[in-house]
Amino acid sequence: MDIANLLNNDDDGADWEYESSDTEEADNGVDELGEESAGAIESASEAAPPVAATPPPQRRTGNEYVDRIIQASGLYIIRDKEVQAAYNARGELGLFSLFFTREFRASLQSWTNKTLKEKGIQEGT
Repeated sequence: MDIANLLNNDDDGADWEYESSDTEEADNGVDELGEESAGAIESASEAAPPVAATPPPQRRTGNEYVDRIIQASGLYIIRDKEVQAAYNARGELGLFSLFFTREFRASLQSWTNKTLKEKGIQEGT
């Protein structure tokens, strides 16, 4: 199903439409004025050779398995510096804190500590 149809089926009556990006227009050989650029009209023999289908894997974490999961997920870290600072300060717990509010973490910790105490295990801090 087309995403534009899904977006336009809401009750507020606003219409949604696609807006092509600058890179799409450049790829199609159309400049900002809607005119075909001279470089865009090439014969098949003048076309650039194809680029390798799969780029070399990007190493983000140093763990190949985790890197493959990150690449396959389609998710991208948009606040890389904030994530890196949180990880450097508190490790995995710092990353965990980026996703949950302090209030939620406190309630989770109280529940976890209660469960640990019932099992005779030392509470977490």
